Amino acid sequence: MLTINDELYSKVNNDDNSGNNTKYTTCMNRPAPILVFVPYFLYFLSIFFSSTITQQLIIAVSCSKLNADDCSSASISKVSSRIFFYSSLCTTIPCFLVSGPLGSLSDCYGRKLILNITSCGLLAYTTGILYISYYQPDNYVLILIISSILYGLCGGFQGFQLGCYAYLADVTNTRIKYRTIYYSMLESFLIMSKVVGPISAGYYASKNGFFPPLAVATIIALLVVIFVNIIPESLSLDQQQSFKIEPLKSFQNIKVLFTLKTISGTSPLPLISIAFGLYFTTYLGYLNVYVLYLKHTFNSSVEIIGYYASAESVVSVFSMLILPSIIKRLLGNIVKSIYWVQIGYVAQSIFFFLFASGKSH
Repeated sequence: MLTINDELYSKVNNDDNSGNNTKYTTCMNRPAPILVFVPYFLYFLSIFFSSTITQQLIIAVSCSKLNADDCSSASISKVSSRIFFYSSLCTTIPCFLVSGPLGSLSDCYGRKLILNITSCGLLAYTTGILYISYYQPDNYVLILIISSILYGLCGGFQGFQLGCYAYLADVTNTRIKYRTIYYSMLESFLIMSKVVGPISAGYYASKNGFFPPLAVATIIALLVVIFVNIIPESLSLDQQQSFKIEPLKSFQNIKVLFTLKTISGTSPLPLISIAFGLYFTTYLGYLNVYVLYLKHTFNSSVEIIGYYASAESVVSVFSMLILPSIIKRLLGNIVKSIYWVQIGYVAQSIFFFLFASGKSH
């Protein structure tokens, strides 16, 4: 088993006739941070392998049930968009409500608990979508809603990220200077899955239909469950017993946003939080409609939509990991972090405007 020999020392001073003697004792070994990278990559690979396929599946099933001749018509887009909207609500609201309790439980019973719960939620969701793709039942909307609720109640992808970040924080608590490096590596695995997933699923679905790629996504979700049970726990029993279950603590911590201040005495976190909330809301909305938009406006195939999603991810990799380094080398520290945030918001606004200005053929 991969472990890191983190020497956690306890200092003991013994005063005797010979002077002060200091003794140190080693407490425990910790899991290697890399152990959480594999289930993290597989989890998001399953998500991105199934996300665009799921939306196109619902469009196709809705078209079939309504006996429509044109699955790219405005009427089908209207019905499908409503289904996506309610499905998203059924995931987002429960996910928000359980985030605090799940975090508290992971403090008291270990990180593997939250990783198990969230990975089982993903498996339940992909299994529900797989059932829809195979049987195409009349109650497909109900099955989608139930699958979305289960996924949200289990914490969603946000809960899984929370567990992975907490896991890394645990195993690097004596090597804090490396923590940001491991966090960056973790995010690079997410980006990698976002590049590989849509293009692979789109190509596979174009050749074999919706069921095979969704079956692959479900198998990957099952592998996540297996891997999170294989990796060792990052919290010792003593650490777990030192915490108390406080399910509302995460929500109470929101007040911190209004108390932290900069050197100049200002409190920017409330405005930054609102800006991030608006940005994330628009991005989630975009994720729910861009497949519909591409199909209705450009009549794009499942393969082309997969290529589009992967190309968007490649550009994100360049803008997040490569472009800042290039600009920093050229301009030094002239460009401050807040400027990057502003540039990002402006660029995203321009993207939405150009994307919405496309003409159907």
